[in-house]
Amino acid sequence: MQRLTATSDASPPLDCGSEASSSLDRSVWDSIRALQCEGDPNIVSELISIYLEDSTARLFEINRTVAIGDPAQIRRAAHALRGSSANLGANALAALCALLEYSTGTAGAAELAARIEVEFENVRAALELEGGFCD
Repeated sequence: MQRLTATSDASPPLDCGSEASSSLDRSVWDSIRALQCEGDPNIVSELISIYLEDSTARLFEINRTVAIGDPAQIRRAAHALRGSSANLGANALAALCALLEYSTGTAGAAELAARIEVEFENVRAALELEGGFCD
């Protein structure tokens, strides 16, 4: 498996402030940490790296499909980001994605996509704190 970096060159600098700490369900991360075996690669760092790379692409896809006004593609992109976010305890982000996924048509999609992007940045910062990437 290829090791991924925590952030890509395209990512803006991290704000590891207090908004971030409330964006993740701590119990999910406690469960993930419990899976760590001594001597194994750091599972938390690996999951964070994979999630950030994948979710950045999914967020781009949400914005792209909203811009072209394709409801079916919007639903697919929102569904994918919702699932991966929920798995890592980013419940507010997952809920916003669900709103977009289950909305009918494209009315309000741009506003929801903007809210998703803001919450994603909070989640990204929280994950950086969780992974020890912020001092």
